[in-house]
Amino acid sequence: MKCPSDFGSSKNETELACQLFPQKFENGHLVYNKLSLNERQELYNAQKAHASWILDQGNLSVMSTKCKKFTNHESKICEKCKRLQNNSRFRDAISAVYLFFILKKII
Repeated sequence: MKCPSDFGSSKNETELACQLFPQKFENGHLVYNKLSLNERQELYNAQKAHASWILDQGNLSVMSTKCKKFTNHESKICEKCKRLQNNSRFRDAISAVYLFFILKKII
């Protein structure tokens, strides 16, 4: 079972890899094991740079990448983070993470 990522709603890994490392493709597919550790880190950083939210597993929280970590709202949720509720990819990811942790407890 794949562990949830620490960021989400980024550009597709293959699309970014094609832009960064076109020579690492065979028959239109990324050959991931041909990437060096530095290239894998570069790809990870590129995905994170395009992300819409960050998952903080230590604090069990999710926040917008545009969050200023300060709000005057009584709910304690800033406008940027609140807007994530309307993001369908975010809702799908939250459901998947919830399911992952439920299954992890069962297994």
